[in-house]
Amino acid sequence: MLGRVLHDARWLQNPCYLQLNVDSEESFHFKCEVSEHRLSLQLLMLTLDNSINFTAIDFETAHGAYHSICQVGLVRIEQGKVVHTINQLVQPPDNYYHWGNVRVHGITKKHTANAPTFDQIWHLMEPYVANQLVVAHNATFDVTCLKKTLAFYEMPIPPFNHACTYKIFKSNLKALAAQYNIPLNHHDALSDAMACAQLYLIHLETLKSPHLFSGGQV
Repeated sequence: MLGRVLHDARWLQNPCYLQLNVDSEESFHFKCEVSEHRLSLQLLMLTLDNSINFTAIDFETAHGAYHSICQVGLVRIEQGKVVHTINQLVQPPDNYYHWGNVRVHGITKKHTANAPTFDQIWHLMEPYVANQLVVAHNATFDVTCLKKTLAFYEMPIPPFNHACTYKIFKSNLKALAAQYNIPLNHHDALSDAMACAQLYLIHLETLKSPHLFSGGQV
């Protein structure tokens, strides 16, 4: 059955518990003890190879409120390759910006004067978020932005899992991009999301190494 196409792979809260949902109604559950079954899980990850799919996201905000998204960056990875991207300016509520945020990302109210609001572009993102693994660098921020913005527009929040490359690599995005030779226009949402996606692919490769449980998290 492992030879079949795997639609999804999710690490649950226990880092030694892996659930795989395949292209049937069956689910396979694998439990392991780190000290006893490291090799078995390593072989399992080799079987998975590039079949794990995920979506990397990044948001820039207009001011301190989480719901003030002004740019969306999204990168969809399927079978280890980029298959879709979204790079979208978004008009925040009242098109209001704080100068401190503008200084970081360079987006101003002039850039988004005629841009759609988040509720008008959410349908473009939702298929790549709902019931998917969503990856972000400092996922606490980006996931909160997403949930708060959907709540602001009184839209339902879909179920999804998330992973954080900041927690995995324990360093900032700019430093990691330099370390791994990843192109980066920092604080451009699409560039940040693309760098995050590449970092997570690097992380997945490390799961196939002998140091599978040497540190970090999924």
